[in-house]
Amino acid sequence: MRPPQPRSAPHSPRYGTRSPAPGMLLTRLVYSGRTSRARQHAAAATTLSPALAALRDKVTRARHAADSISVSLTSAADAGVGCVRAYAVSGASPAVSRVALALSFDTRIRDGPLLYLMDDTQETESYMKLSVANSKLRLAWNLGSGEGLIVHPEVLQPTHDDADHTSYRIEIERIWNTARLVVERAGGAAVSASNSSAGGAAGLRAAQLWLGWPRHPAGLPACVHALYSDDRTVGLWNFLHQPKEAHCTGCTQRWYSGRGAEPSMVWFNGAGYVELKRSRARPADRRQFSVAFTFRTRDENALLFMALDTANVSVVLYSR
Repeated sequence: MRPPQPRSAPHSPRYGTRSPAPGMLLTRLVYSGRTSRARQHAAAATTLSPALAALRDKVTRARHAADSISVSLTSAADAGVGCVRAYAVSGASPAVSRVALALSFDTRIRDGPLLYLMDDTQETESYMKLSVANSKLRLAWNLGSGEGLIVHPEVLQPTHDDADHTSYRIEIERIWNTARLVVERAGGAAVSASNSSAGGAAGLRAAQLWLGWPRHPAGLPACVHALYSDDRTVGLWNFLHQPKEAHCTGCTQRWYSGRGAEPSMVWFNGAGYVELKRSRARPADRRQFSVAFTFRTRDENALLFMALDTANVSVVLYSR
C-alpha cells in the first residue's frame, strides 16, 4: 500500500497569487465588452457617416426637384379613395391664415373636400376646411368657440374639352375669427364673401395643409393646378404624407390667372436652396462669368448665390 500523502496547506497570500474575485472578473469582462462595442460603433460610424450624409443630400435634392414639378393633381378615376395629400407649412401667426389654389373641374362638378387645416395643439378642436357642395364652395372653420360658415354665391362651371380653359383661382384669408373667401373665374371678376364666427379663442396654428380631407371617403373633386400658403408656392408633388389607400394622378393643365410677378420668382425661407445648371445653348467661356438676379429679403445676413468650380464665386449679404 502507498503511504498516505501529506495534506496540502491551505492557500495563503504568502504562497502563490490569489485568484480574482468573481465580481471583479465580471466587471473586467463587461468593461472589455463595452470597449469592444464602442470601437465597433466608432468604426461603423466612420464608414457609414459619409454614406448617410450622401443619402440625406440625395433626399434633399429629390424634394427640391419634386417641389419644381408643375404637373396638376387630381383623384385617380374609379378609385375607392380619391387623392389626399398632406404638405408641410409654417404659419407666421396663429391669428392669420392665408391659403390659395388654382383649379378646374373636368366634365362635371362633383361634391367633395378640397382643403383642410387643423390645429392639434389645442384642447378644443380647431380647423378650417373648404369643400364643394351643390356646385358651390363651402368654407367652414372653428377656432374653439363655434363654427363659422361661408357658402360662396358663385356657381362653379366644369370644362368640356381640352380647348376649354374654364378655371378658378380661390383665395382664403382669415384674420382672427373673420374669414374671407374670394373666387375668380378665368377671364371674369373676383367675387368675395366674408363672415365671422363666435368670438373668444381665435388662433389656428397648423403645421400641415391637406389637399382633400384625411379619413374622408371622397378625395379631391377637382384638378388642382397650383397651391399657395402665406403667398408662397407649395409644390403639389413635394408632399409630406399620402395615405396608402389614397390614389392621386396627374391631370390636364389649364390656364389660370397667376399671382402678379410670382411665376418668375423663387421663395426661400432659409431651409432650402435651388440648384441651377448652365444652358447648353452656347458653349461656356472660361474667361468670363456673369450672373444677374433681383432679390428681396428681410434678412440682414444671407448667402444669396454660390458657384462651385476651381475658383468659387459667392454673393453674400452682410449688415453694416
